[in-house]
Order: sequence, then structure tokens, then C-alpha cells
Amino acid sequence: MPGGVKESCGGIVAPEAGACIFPGMSTHPAAVSAGPWPASVRIVEVGPRDGLQNESVPVAPEARARFALALAAAGLTDIEVGAFVRPDRVPQMAGTEEVLAIL
Repeated sequence: MPGGVKESCGGIVAPEAGACIFPGMSTHPAAVSAGPWPASVRIVEVGPRDGLQNESVPVAPEARARFALALAAAGLTDIEVGAFVRPDRVPQMAGTEEVLAIL
């Protein structure tokens, strides 16, 4: 059933590949033949922000900046390094301005 919904796959049949694809998925033949996954993904590392908010003792801004730089050196390109929130509510994120100034 080219170009339409194929009940057995739950997605859309790509006429050029004859394979099942899903909304937002690439129709490039190599991507379609690899399975029902997109051809690329964007990974956002949130450890310096979300992960450190779970620590009971706040981590110094200098150490948080070194952590973010180490993640960047490992090849990560999208890194959330902090949050601008009230320090009395989330003390672990105090000093985000300092972290950004170091980076």
C-alpha cells in the first residue's frame, strides 16, 4: 500500500523504500533500512544542571565549569550547565553566572 498507512507496521509506508516509517523519521533509504529509528538524534547532556541539583551538598561553580568542560572535551556539544533559580529554593544552582563566566 505505497504512500499510505500499513496496518501491520503502525506507521507510513515510504514508497521509495517500501519500508515502514514513523512521523519525523527520515525517508533516506539507508535510514529506513536500519530500522524504525531516525537517521540522527540530538543528545543534550543535563548532568551539570539536573544531575547536580540532586546532590545534597552544592558543588562549587569552578568544579561545575570543569565538569562541563570535561563533557565538551569528551565530544558532547549540547550541555546544560546551570539554571537561573532562586538560591534559597535550589542552592545547588547558586553561582550559575560564575560557571558561565568561566566557560
